[in-house]
Amino acid sequence: MEHTPGPWKAHRLPKNGHAEWEIRWSDDGECVAEVVYTEADAKLMAAGPEMLDALKITMSYLESFRDQWQEGEEIVYHHASYALAKAEGK
Repeated sequence: MEHTPGPWKAHRLPKNGHAEWEIRWSDDGECVAEVVYTEADAKLMAAGPEMLDALKITMSYLESFRDQWQEGEEIVYHHASYALAKAEGK
């Protein structure tokens, strides 16, 4: 499963006295999400591609030192592994 390439940007849309947001992936206004109701959610969603890349790099790094893990690092690895699987639709 492939996601829409990043970077994504949160864009504020003024609507009847309150703001809505959309998540754009291109400069011509193409969206991956057209209605997001809070700024915090919009910014979290817009950071998705970069967070996914960072998670993949972290997983690779942790795997390369697996035989040297200190206490607690296995838990970090399993949480990261679960998040990556969820993001990739597994």
